[in-house]
Amino acid sequence: MGIAFFDFDETVITGKSMFIFLKKYLEHGTLQCGLSFSSIMSKIQKQSNEGKSREDINRYYYSLFDGISQNQVRIMASKVFSEGCYDFNTTIIKRIRFHQNCNDDVVFVSGAMTDIIYPVMESLGIRNALCSEPITEHGYYTGALSRISIGSQKAKHARDYAQVHHQPLSACHAYGDHISDLDLLRLVGHPYAVNPSSELMEECQKQGWPILLEPRL
Repeated sequence: MGIAFFDFDETVITGKSMFIFLKKYLEHGTLQCGLSFSSIMSKIQKQSNEGKSREDINRYYYSLFDGISQNQVRIMASKVFSEGCYDFNTTIIKRIRFHQNCNDDVVFVSGAMTDIIYPVMESLGIRNALCSEPITEHGYYTGALSRISIGSQKAKHARDYAQVHHQPLSACHAYGDHISDLDLLRLVGHPYAVNPSSELMEECQKQGWPILLEPRL
């Protein structure tokens, strides 16, 4: 038995779950900030263009949920999944099943909070996730984070998890698509790039890492 760490967005699924969820949520309700989906996305794009880090953008995203009910978010997350809003990478679903058949512990490592992706976890029989997690008080989000799981933090959480479970990192697997997953991939003995970004592709070619490409219809 080993551990297989999977990035979620654009690795397990083809899109970004946080934005897929947000779009659906705002079709049925509002945030206290009163911003529309397009306004939020424009602001995030502006932050990115100004050089804001992915960590800062992740924090901004969760600040939008200040005062929102956790139960309400989980209900909407279930609706997003049941309505088929996610497109899955079939190659990676097969890899997840492979690891499960080997009795490996499959763990999602993602900037998306567990409350958004838990229906996918339940459908795939995955119990553990190392996600960015918002703080809640009395069942409502405060807009702050208790844990952020972006970039180098993914590797830190995976290292700590492996240590707690007494698993050598050399025996662990990791899957990611973006250069921000590089520290996670470097951490383990068995890294895999999934439809990698150009920067990650270049690093894979230097390191000789396996590259998994999703067949396109």
